[in-house]
Amino acid sequence: MILYFDRKCFLFVDGGVFLVPADFCCADFKPFIWTLVDSDEAEKGVPPSLVTHGTGLFVIYATSPNLKRWSRLPLHEGLDIARVEALYNTLGPTPRICIDLLQSARALKEYQADLEIAITHLTLDHLNQMDAGGQSLAMKTSISHKILLITRTQDYGIPRVTPITKYVKSKLVGKLMLEGQRERLKLFTTLERVPDGSSLSGLIYESLAHHALGTNINLQLVPMKLNEPSKGKRLPPWYSSHQFAYDSLETLHRNALQQTINFRFRPKAISEYGDGTDVVSGTYYIPRSKNQVELDSFLHADDGFLYIFRFTISSDHDVNPKMEQYLKQISPMISNSNWRFVFVTPSQSTLISPQSRGRERAGSRFFSAILAPAITANPQC
Repeated sequence: MILYFDRKCFLFVDGGVFLVPADFCCADFKPFIWTLVDSDEAEKGVPPSLVTHGTGLFVIYATSPNLKRWSRLPLHEGLDIARVEALYNTLGPTPRICIDLLQSARALKEYQADLEIAITHLTLDHLNQMDAGGQSLAMKTSISHKILLITRTQDYGIPRVTPITKYVKSKLVGKLMLEGQRERLKLFTTLERVPDGSSLSGLIYESLAHHALGTNINLQLVPMKLNEPSKGKRLPPWYSSHQFAYDSLETLHRNALQQTINFRFRPKAISEYGDGTDVVSGTYYIPRSKNQVELDSFLHADDGFLYIFRFTISSDHDVNPKMEQYLKQISPMISNSNWRFVFVTPSQSTLISPQSRGRERAGSRFFSAILAPAITANPQC
């Protein structure tokens, strides 16, 4: 990695930290080098010397998430911060999107239209190619910049392709649900071979899971457990209990398996949920809101419980603190004690979810359930 500081480039490698000579050509770096440029060090933007033709630097221009720190922007005085945040959350977290597009209503409308067209014409092959290109830092299509971001995984340092926002993610999942199940399952298997390298496999899995649960729900809900008392302000996390993890969880594992709930339900319909939609009991809802919360689907079943589903292929997963307010909005007549959060995963690996005091007060229960991709592609009726 390179840090741009005091008009100099410092290269961080296993052997130590080195000053990059001022006359060293950026195109000579092989492979791409992640380069961090703090906005405090380059107030006018990324230095041109770092982004010459054929540069080997992958430049990240960083600034504080605190909007008050954006005062150096020449456009700041005329900005509607609420609209900036709205575009930030729906279209993408880059200045070109959430700031520049606000200066032209026509440009914004054209961008939104281009985004819809890009998603409409997206195929599984295109998605696979963009994922491969992103992992080699070589995505070349203008489409990819509208729907995807590249991040880096913690464990392996591999570039990881992710949807640019939660709203775009929901649109992508909706598009994938129209693709063939066999083809989706094949691509899911391919992407899963990369260790923690692709979140796009999560998109494929979610699209398959929606098809299965929207057709016929047959899940074994195993209660998630807390394995330790609270320590000051820190609350213990929730652990899934499908398999034995380690000694301290053995008793909890056995007790949870004895409390397993067999949840079988055939939804009456599948519907998108938008702002202001009336919730009908028995309908499997998939949220499609620009104010997207981290909620993949929900169902008010005939047993009186509101089931909130989160699909995950990772071992760590959180629940948005804003979820409680959102659920009260969509189901004001259902008490918190009748909420059941269900983490749906394709494997038996232990799932950990941080606990918040807000959720503790809610009195809702947390479960995990296994839904293998092979079953997802051919749901039992």
